[in-house]
Amino acid sequence: MTDPGISLPRAPGPRNQHYLKRYERFCKSLQNLSRIKVSGDGLEKHRILPGCLSGEYVEQNIVLMTRREHTIAHVLLSKAFPENFQLGHCAYTMTHSGGLKLPSKYLNSLEYFQKCQHKSMLISESNRKRQVTWGDKISKALLGKKKTKEHANNIKLANARRELTPELRSKLGSGNRGKVQSTKSNEKRSRTVSSQKWWHKVENGEVLTIRSQTPPDSTWLRGRKPR
Repeated sequence: MTDPGISLPRAPGPRNQHYLKRYERFCKSLQNLSRIKVSGDGLEKHRILPGCLSGEYVEQNIVLMTRREHTIAHVLLSKAFPENFQLGHCAYTMTHSGGLKLPSKYLNSLEYFQKCQHKSMLISESNRKRQVTWGDKISKALLGKKKTKEHANNIKLANARRELTPELRSKLGSGNRGKVQSTKSNEKRSRTVSSQKWWHKVENGEVLTIRSQTPPDSTWLRGRKPR
């Protein structure tokens, strides 16, 4: 293979093995170019040993490719391992036009390259028109700064929490549970709660209640339950 530390699994049949050898030679020829990625050059990182085959983003497993070369690499991989759904999906995405209005159309590598360029142009135009949010300002402030272990762990926990069901989230409770709140925070929360009133309405034989400063609409009546 291109690097002694990288070993692709054997293809299931002789024809598949033929495509695998072509893929290996293709990656090796691109590695010999010793390309350096520069912003805006259109080069993409490709894992020689794909992620679905336990490949990692390490230097010896990365090769820089143009979008056309990237398409060819994934087509060769899908032919070498035809039973691998993820490799087949990647190759299909790169060689077919998606869309509900138009039927799927086979794209060659040049058409895929042009399609990606057009999509990048639309995204950049949309980003220029988008208003700057607090999230953008925070991202800019943190740009280039290395995350602490505590910060990285908090991100992992937050992502894991999003995947939980609402019932499990309610059992875990809020992240502020057990923390001492400041006097100012307690006073602000007290003023907010005290200014809210109970409202109710009867819908399909059930009494719905809500607590807010004003009713959502005219169908809601004052009080927690009908008198």
